[in-house]
Amino acid sequence: DGESGVRTVNVTVNNDGIAEAGGETLRLRLSNVTGGATLGRSVTILTITDPPQVPTPGAVGFTSNASSVSENAGAAILTLRRTGGSDGAVRVFVTSTDVSATAGFDYQSITNRAINWADGEAGNKTFELIVLADDVVETNGEQVLLTLSNATGGATIDSGSLTLTIGDATVPSDPPVTPPDDSDGDALFQIIPALAAAAAKQKKRKQAESKKSQKD
Repeated sequence: DGESGVRTVNVTVNNDGIAEAGGETLRLRLSNVTGGATLGRSVTILTITDPPQVPTPGAVGFTSNASSVSENAGAAILTLRRTGGSDGAVRVFVTSTDVSATAGFDYQSITNRAINWADGEAGNKTFELIVLADDVVETNGEQVLLTLSNATGGATIDSGSLTLTIGDATVPSDPPVTPPDDSDGDALFQIIPALAAAAAKQKKRKQAESKKSQKD
């Protein structure tokens, strides 16, 4: 008695997971007023709208954490993948780092190379890493590390590194030099060219090994 003012009514709503473009409406009506009071505005319309859509840009990463290539292949083809969403344009950057391979000698380094996906685009993207052949024998190959950084557009990085092994090219061994029959007196003139070619190839290989050791 003697009380007036505003009162609130709570209406519980449920998320049905169904998209309704204009929302859904219901009518609330007052009735059965007591105590001799009268009703003013007795009806109101409540509109229930969909919750705001949260964008899902997804995650980007390498499709594997290791790969290999022959040094005479010219380039390694490496693959990135965007999964888990495609909302918005996304970009990620790739950088190479020496492990046992040497940039400029075994491969051409890359720094912050951008890989892009457009809005609504997902799936695979490929890029090349140039590999260089040399005359140095590496039994187990040489490794370079590729890493991802600075993903944009709200994307996350998943599987953000890959180790690439650069293997030796298959090179036939030098054929043995067989001394020719000296019965005709021309043996010296036949063996000198073969020995000179073998010596030149060995010298070139040693120079390459020396240059590599200086870089290491």
